[in-house]
Amino acid sequence: MSESVRIATTAVRVEALQVLTNMCQGYFAQLMRSSDCVVPAIKTCLQDTNATIRIHTLKLVGALSKKLGEAASQKEGEEDLNAVNCMDLGQHLWLDCLLNGTLQSFLQDFSEPMLQTESCNCLSTIGTVIWDSLPDDRRVLCITVLLGLARSPDSNGNVVERAEDVFVRNAAIRCLSIFCMHTSLREDLLFLMDVGEISVEALEDPCVRMKASWALSNVTEMLSELRKSGSKVASEVPNSFICLLGNAAVRVQPDKNQMQANAVRALGCLLQFVSTENLGNESIKELVTKSTACLVHSLSAGLMKVRWNACYSLGCLLGNTDVVSSNHVDVASVFAALLSSLN
Repeated sequence: MSESVRIATTAVRVEALQVLTNMCQGYFAQLMRSSDCVVPAIKTCLQDTNATIRIHTLKLVGALSKKLGEAASQKEGEEDLNAVNCMDLGQHLWLDCLLNGTLQSFLQDFSEPMLQTESCNCLSTIGTVIWDSLPDDRRVLCITVLLGLARSPDSNGNVVERAEDVFVRNAAIRCLSIFCMHTSLREDLLFLMDVGEISVEALEDPCVRMKASWALSNVTEMLSELRKSGSKVASEVPNSFICLLGNAAVRVQPDKNQMQANAVRALGCLLQFVSTENLGNESIKELVTKSTACLVHSLSAGLMKVRWNACYSLGCLLGNTDVVSSNHVDVASVFAALLSSLN
């Protein structure tokens, strides 16, 4: 095959993959009826020697997987599509096309950073229902590889980080922060601590700070959910870890826009999590005081999203009777700040 023919053929195949990807949005039912043809085509394209084809195939898998996950999680009678069939197809897609060694090889192919990036993006679309149904060994392998990709080069023993690696780290951090919300991982304290520590470390890198701040807020939200649900895991969270997350959020709070919004959200979640037992620790007491001051200050921020998050987070604080009754918060000044924000 001549070079010109090869290029033309690749262009046509990429266009076909893009059309199929777009069909996942508006023509999902029609695509489902052709799944017997689509899935084998995906499996073939994932083995293609051309990285561009593999990347666009991953985009298709991501779009299809997202729709399958949404359909599989619907309660009976809410959708015309059969949730069981979507679950079966989702499992088939991931186990036979991706988690058969293919996706792992993509994630660990450091010669193709864009392929690694798209692999992380694809993995983030899997959804709770399908993810929780996968075998433990496949899930553990995915998490292990993602944690390695999300860490800084120094943590991995590398000396120099290539510009392309930033995209990979951002995608890996984003994927891990989404994984925090999966049912099977919400009470996995070791996983939450790994993601939290990576997020705090990544906040020091301006290239990945934004995604890291979002991951930080997701981890703290899951801690808050542990407390609200009455999970026994909540009592196992180390005070040192709470302080690590909280102090990182306090340091980020002076930043602008979305970074600040994420930090304020994280502080609210932590203040909702803190219990009487935690308040026996002096560092936690100091964190509560600093966090409250940050939230009050954020009520006058320029970005509306930050102000809204600050109000919501102060609501979380005031709803925590353990903290309010401990006299470590000046409730009167909090109310005064909230009232002044109405002007």
